[in-house]
Amino acid sequence: MDYSRIDITAANGVPFRIIHVPAGMRSPNRAQRDGYGAIIEFYDARYMGERFSPDGQFVSSYSSDTIADVASGLCLDMGVPDWQIDAEAMRVVAAWLALTER
Repeated sequence: MDYSRIDITAANGVPFRIIHVPAGMRSPNRAQRDGYGAIIEFYDARYMGERFSPDGQFVSSYSSDTIADVASGLCLDMGVPDWQIDAEAMRVVAAWLALTER
């Protein structure tokens, strides 16, 4: 299956790859999550194809419902200052998600 992906660059200059994993499907880089709806995975794209996955370093995942409701920025990991996505970039992600889940 070809998963839907989007690449964005946050206001802090960090590039992220975001993958939409449909409900019941196995993530291309991680284990299947039985019992969940669609999952949105975030990867630090600075590390694509290096020692992590072809999509970069896995950062975090959320249900698509959660991401669709995020109007402000999103902190993906409190311990890593670079892993924050600003509000404008999250609006791009939300618009992409709306088209992806049609």
